[in-house]
Amino acid sequence: MLFLQYDCIGGVVNAIKGKDGEKLLDTVMKCGFGKTVQHDVLWLDEIPEGVSESNIAQEFIRFGPTEILYNRDAQRALVWFNSPESAKQILYELKTKVLRTLQVKLKMDYAGDNLVDDFTNNMRRAGLSTDRYKVPQRDSVYGSPSSNLPKMTVKNTLSAPRNDDASHREELEKKLDDLKRENIQLLNQMSNEKATNGQIDPVQVAICDDSNVLRSMEIHRLLAQKRDVVVKSYGVGKKVRIAADATTEIEFDYKLSYLDIASGIAKMKDHNELFKRNGTIELLAKNREIKAGPENFMTSNSRFDIVFTTEYYMIDKVISLLDKLVAKGQIPDPVSRNNGFGSTCHVINIDIGDFRQDAILGAQIVSKLMDMISALPEPDRQISKLLKKFRKKSGTEITHIAVQLH
Repeated sequence: MLFLQYDCIGGVVNAIKGKDGEKLLDTVMKCGFGKTVQHDVLWLDEIPEGVSESNIAQEFIRFGPTEILYNRDAQRALVWFNSPESAKQILYELKTKVLRTLQVKLKMDYAGDNLVDDFTNNMRRAGLSTDRYKVPQRDSVYGSPSSNLPKMTVKNTLSAPRNDDASHREELEKKLDDLKRENIQLLNQMSNEKATNGQIDPVQVAICDDSNVLRSMEIHRLLAQKRDVVVKSYGVGKKVRIAADATTEIEFDYKLSYLDIASGIAKMKDHNELFKRNGTIELLAKNREIKAGPENFMTSNSRFDIVFTTEYYMIDKVISLLDKLVAKGQIPDPVSRNNGFGSTCHVINIDIGDFRQDAILGAQIVSKLMDMISALPEPDRQISKLLKKFRKKSGTEITHIAVQLH
């Protein structure tokens, strides 16, 4: 049996051999397991150099940290939470794990009132500030703590005037979304031991429209900026069709690049000015920044977790094409990946108009929805429920079909 003597921060100072019933000095020792007293404060030890209070807050943001007192000299910190249950959950889930944001294992345990006082007094004696860092709370951005989904606006506000409050709110939402994505990856790491090596596989996403020129590319452009998503885009039509005006469409082969199509349009005396005025030339130039040219879904040789479509009729079209790809052996066999998805391909349709402003707005909606899907610990099982909530909260009509790819 060992009697362990701890310093004020929980570190073992001495280990003295002894047995139950033996005397230690003038005291008869009773050895056994004592009951741990839960507190709403945790101490952290052996924090790496260069870590800030915001980094620590980011690591534990989903558990509701409220304040942080950080002693950089000692590489230790105290973190306050809304309840002892939050601290208990962290110890249960993270005490032996490599933390996602800090990339280290930290020593951690409950901090009682006496420990907090000693910690604070030691900092004062060392001439250090004991002002606590106030962690920005989710309520200030997302509303009540009981809300599971971020607030969102799905109507077109692109041309609406923005006031200072709205701009500040958007900035806060973006920062908190970034924090959430980082820490949801940590949640995925711990859930069902899906990522015991600390690596989270990105979600494989395909975007489909008619011609892979406008709607799918606007969505592709936004999703490509996300670290937890690998995105590809395709057309499901037999030809690439580009409208010059309401009555005229020009067809191109998929083998042509966006540069080839733009060059072809430039040579069309009857329609060249129309394509310039409707923004097609500019759009093709933007598309070239993402990839060389439009692709047909039948040329795909990837296994996707999610396929987004932009019109209802495309659902059956995509499922039919998936069947053909499986029959041809173009879709690889499923492999074990650490992102919560299995052999199921989730086909999700959100109707998006084939006009520039509609495509931009639709891309924003899909991007917001993809953030929520990425935040699910077990997306294969939870995605259907999330889509129902998203539909109800945003008013966006969504169709979802889960397809088993064998």
